Amino acid sequence: MSELSRFYGIIIAIYFRDVGKHNAPHIHVDYAGHSASVEIETGDVLDGKLPPPVLRLVQQWMDEHQEELFDRWDRAVAGQKVPRIAPLKRHRRLRRRDGR
Repeated sequence: MSELSRFYGIIIAIYFRDVGKHNAPHIHVDYAGHSASVEIETGDVLDGKLPPPVLRLVQQWMDEHQEELFDRWDRAVAGQKVPRIAPLKRHRRLRRRDGR
C-alpha cells in the first residue's frame, strides 16, 4: 500500500498490483472507521461506504487529480514507487454528483 494523500482526516491510498477484486483503476479511502474503494474514472464507490460529504470531497479531489491518479495506478500495478499527490487544500461548495 502507498498513501497518496491525506486531508480533512481522509486517507487515500493505492495498493500495489491491486487488480484482483476490482479490475477498474481505483483508490482506497479511509475516514473515521469508514472505508471504500472508489473508481478513478467515475468516482463511483466499488466497495464499502463513506459518509456522503466525505465522498463528495474525495470526488472533488479526484476530479482535480485524475491524470495523476491514472499515472499512480499504472505505477502501482507495475510495482513501481508511487509519488504522493497534493491534498485538497480548499474545497468549493459541495454539490452532489447528480447536480443537486
